[in-house]
Amino acid sequence: MLSMIKEGEISGKIGKIILREMVTSGKRPKEIVKEKGMERIADRDYLDAVVSEVFEENRKAVEDALRDEKAAHFLVGQVMRKTGGKGDPQLVNEVVKERLKRVAQGRS
Repeated sequence: MLSMIKEGEISGKIGKIILREMVTSGKRPKEIVKEKGMERIADRDYLDAVVSEVFEENRKAVEDALRDEKAAHFLVGQVMRKTGGKGDPQLVNEVVKERLKRVAQGRS
């Protein structure tokens, strides 16, 4: 399980869930991940679509993030919430930052 976290296959949050399941079921981590559909989402197109939804639903947060980079963390959190914590955090951050740049450029 620890190697799965290290390799980015699952998040630490998902790892905690898997650990509990390993203890109760005796199953191997990869088996649990597959059975429960807990694989990390690293599909850029899918994450881009989720980011679009989050930006549409949180227009004020987008405005705030254009003024203060720290406010982008809220948007990242909303994407992670929509993906059930399975979105690849680094990729989610990249996609959110790229989308913010496009929004900002559209205003110039």
